[in-house]
Amino acid sequence: MRAKHKLTELSIKQAIKKANSIAKTITFAKQLNPDTAQFYPLMVYPGTGSYSWAKEKGYLKTEDFSKWLDLDGRHATTINYPDLSNEKLGELCDSARMKFYLRSDYLTYKIRQSLTSPSEALRTLKAAKTFFRYLANNIFS
Repeated sequence: MRAKHKLTELSIKQAIKKANSIAKTITFAKQLNPDTAQFYPLMVYPGTGSYSWAKEKGYLKTEDFSKWLDLDGRHATTINYPDLSNEKLGELCDSARMKFYLRSDYLTYKIRQSLTSPSEALRTLKAAKTFFRYLANNIFS
């Protein structure tokens, strides 16, 4: 039996001025209840409306693509907003990940899913290892 996976990607934009909007995004992700949710800063790419918008507003941090990854090879935020620092945005994304993945309903769901599917158990174990390593190195260090 092949497990069905739901993936949701939610971009927490730097332009959001109210913490309430971010809380609503997290609540919405929980209501969708996908297997995976990715919370990350808005990334803009050449040729997209978002890129044109960021460039027009003066929010584009750099057009040097080599600076679009951080030292660990993860996507770096490509835009700067005057009302929310990149550091704060990163903290908000990390908080969203913890609120989504560390809730009891999600953990119970993943345990049950893993008990009925060995392949899902392996996938979940690998993902959990990566997630907790990230938390240890970036949040709790």
